[in-house]
Amino acid sequence: MEWEWSYLCFSSIILLPVFILFFSQKKTTKCSYKLPPGPPGLPFFGNMFELGTEPYKRMAALKQKYGPVLWLKLGTSTNIMVVQTAQAAAELFKNHDTSFADRFIPDVNKTHNYYQGSLAIGRYGSFWRFQRRICTVEMFVHKKISDTVPVRRKCVDNMVKWIEKAANSAKKGSGIENRGSLDFFNAMKGIMEWSGTRGRAVKKGAEKGKDFLDVLLEFEGTGKDEPAKLSEHEIKVLIVEMFLAGSETTSSSVEWALTELLRHPQAMAEVKTEISKVIGLNKKFEESDIENLPYMQSVIKESLRLHPPLPFLIPRETIQDTKFMGYDIPKGTRVLVNTWAIGRDPECWDDPMSFKPERFLGSKIDVKGQHYELIPFGAGRRMCVGLPLGHRMMHFALGSLLHEFDWELPNGVSPKSINMDESMGATARKRDSLKVCGQVMLMLAPGPLEPPSILEPEGSKYELLKASKSFGFHLQRALEKYNIINSAFTIKLQNHTKSVKPTTQAPLD
Repeated sequence: MEWEWSYLCFSSIILLPVFILFFSQKKTTKCSYKLPPGPPGLPFFGNMFELGTEPYKRMAALKQKYGPVLWLKLGTSTNIMVVQTAQAAAELFKNHDTSFADRFIPDVNKTHNYYQGSLAIGRYGSFWRFQRRICTVEMFVHKKISDTVPVRRKCVDNMVKWIEKAANSAKKGSGIENRGSLDFFNAMKGIMEWSGTRGRAVKKGAEKGKDFLDVLLEFEGTGKDEPAKLSEHEIKVLIVEMFLAGSETTSSSVEWALTELLRHPQAMAEVKTEISKVIGLNKKFEESDIENLPYMQSVIKESLRLHPPLPFLIPRETIQDTKFMGYDIPKGTRVLVNTWAIGRDPECWDDPMSFKPERFLGSKIDVKGQHYELIPFGAGRRMCVGLPLGHRMMHFALGSLLHEFDWELPNGVSPKSINMDESMGATARKRDSLKVCGQVMLMLAPGPLEPPSILEPEGSKYELLKASKSFGFHLQRALEKYNIINSAFTIKLQNHTKSVKPTTQAPLD
């Protein structure tokens, strides 16, 4: 008993000053600053154990209680402000962009001085502004992107050939049910090729001259607002960062978009019909076609709304004490913008949890940082510098996949059974990679540019015969396509092209 009492006294002597120090600091902070509201947290640990494995969802739930700006504390010294509505994001990016323009640099990125040369997490200052300027002028202007169309064309062609080979090597059978499953999205991580790599394989159609790597290697600055030369380390970090960020964002976004289309067959039919009408059946999908495909653009926007590549934008850090929406934000506070919560905010979106691409038809809302209800790539000074190229590549890759292949879920998998949970890494990818059944789109027999829709009851062979004589033997009823074989000539043509497989139905009289 005496030992227990001595142990209790000793513990009290040790812990009492710690608790006094903790609560005195907390009281001082409350008196000095009017901080945003947030959950109280635990002594020493703060809110560390309240966030779970999907903190963006937990923080979105806290918005109902604490409002558009949330205050959290990790440990005893790390302050975090979370922006969770479009209105709060607009206030941040429009009126306080400079004050919140710095980055927090994790210790892991300090190990090999990765942050020195990084455009994504580099400190805000003259060197960072120089980096962004040279990337914008030398790499991501419209002319430079247009000059490298052949590079992206080759990348997409290689992707299509890989999928065709995988589909053809799958077990052959009759009908859709026996198509092989293709888990191809891991292979898409290498989809992006950059014009700034030595030994580039494709230059056809591109302007001859210096590439981006040459520009960086040969750069000579004033030494004042810009460096006199770029070090090898800075060049390596910048090139690797752009390559990884671009490829990971593109493959992840395309995977989510195709997943949503497979979960919503009507949207899949709508986007494929639009592509067929605009491009035709026997032409390749080109980047120049994107502007003529409003529904496909809406599919990309809706997918990015529900599944932003980063649920939180890369954390910012306050450069100085700042007044924000009536609150006092101390210098050094880390700032998170919860794009996942903003994209699902019922104050901005009708039926926010549903996939409805048509909500963007006729809408001016875009992802380019001017509409704060949809900012998957950020806004302001720290907005993704590679957006012009990455945005184009998403449409090009998805459009090519939809144009070249028919996609379905494997046997036994229903749209509602697809796991839509995220797995956090460089981006928020699907926790379970998408597995789909793909079949190469067949070259259809000749017919009218817009096949007629036949409304007579199915199986009316005389109506089909009559229509085939008027429009040719490629016909369509709703989403079903038919080839009408009504003469010896069409039988020979069909056998020669092998474009269709005859059904077991009785021939037309």
